[in-house]
Amino acid sequence: VGEDQIVAVTQKGLVLLLKLKTSPRPHLSEVAKIELGVDVLVNAASNDKMIAIADASNTLTLFNTTRLDPVATKKFDQPVSNHPFLVEGMVFAESGGKQFHAMKPEDLSDIFVMPLNQISVAGVAKTDSNIIVAQQNGDVSQLDLESGEVTNIQKVNSILSSGPIQIGKNFYVIAVDGTLFRLDESS
Repeated sequence: VGEDQIVAVTQKGLVLLLKLKTSPRPHLSEVAKIELGVDVLVNAASNDKMIAIADASNTLTLFNTTRLDPVATKKFDQPVSNHPFLVEGMVFAESGGKQFHAMKPEDLSDIFVMPLNQISVAGVAKTDSNIIVAQQNGDVSQLDLESGEVTNIQKVNSILSSGPIQIGKNFYVIAVDGTLFRLDESS
């Protein structure tokens, strides 16, 4: 979550925020500790400001990285079926493998919801005016940032493990065999 902090989340719902201290000798110091009281079924997501944790009660909670104070919580009808994504001021989460929610970090209200057709998301990226969503089956969709309307779909003939990632001005996705695919410039 930062140069000198890490967050640890156990499957049993224990969340620790640790800071690297250098005096009197290098060690990890506990900054904050939370027990969620429910299991965590998918990996957490974090950046330097937020930690997103989805638990077994179908709840996604956003915490700050200062003291693990809760910022926002959202209860889904279905379990969160993949780890959440934190991308440039937006929060993304799959619900039951059926819907992909793009949410505001302040309150986790939906900006838009994209149908998934039971195909999990490999990754998400944000451009100036679009969201790029790569699904594991190789479909890479470009969506309008505000409406969620699909404006372009590129099909990569491979199963994707991650991406899209930006290198220079181009975006790439990564297949499970390690192959790197450059996306068309319209993406």
